[in-house]
Amino acid sequence: MGKYGTPIWLHVFEAAKELRSQTFTPIDIIRKVQEKSPEIPAGTIRSYVIAMAPNHHSSKHHPSTRRLHGFFEYLGGGRFQLKDKIDIATEPNGEEEDTIEEDIEEVQISLEGDLESFIVKDLPSVEDGLCQYQGNRGEQFSVDSGRIDVLAVDKEGSLVVIELKAGTATDSVLTQVLGYMADVKRTLADQKKVRGIIIAYDFSKRLISAVSLLEDVAIMKYKVRFDFERVT
Repeated sequence: MGKYGTPIWLHVFEAAKELRSQTFTPIDIIRKVQEKSPEIPAGTIRSYVIAMAPNHHSSKHHPSTRRLHGFFEYLGGGRFQLKDKIDIATEPNGEEEDTIEEDIEEVQISLEGDLESFIVKDLPSVEDGLCQYQGNRGEQFSVDSGRIDVLAVDKEGSLVVIELKAGTATDSVLTQVLGYMADVKRTLADQKKVRGIIIAYDFSKRLISAVSLLEDVAIMKYKVRFDFERVT
């Protein structure tokens, strides 16, 4: 059994069966799973949806999930459906479930690290005038409640807490950012304004609603672009 009690693949599978629509997106599954189990990270759920569809081109990036193949079919355009015939005998045991969770978490950590490295090198791409706090001390900046991904300063001199999520950011990220902002305001800001920016691939509806009431917190969606250079 995985660290979330019921195996994550089963959370995902049951969520797909409960949806009224015949087809679904990873966001549909994330919302359904987190209705009952909000502690399961959105990025982990998304990775399971992909891993459980053998014809998705990214499924091969999760080799330890090979026994999950056969539950979903990828239709293209970001949509999936349950396969007509499902071999439940392919379900993993508890040891495999732990391995799958570890592999997926490693992928998420790697993606967030790459995103952080990119943003630190080009903070003005996030907002004109942004720069790291005290030159280059803003990356993984420690405060009482944890480590801020990037602590920056804007062109007005305000301190900016930047939190990065490779997958879908949920309302728990807002609690995290507000805690960081409170620490910065108490220990560093003096009379300066403190605000927060959450950067992610997507956002839960609850997070979007909550942030809409806050003047000092913004959410930004990143997009990935690939450039290719011919070698031979």
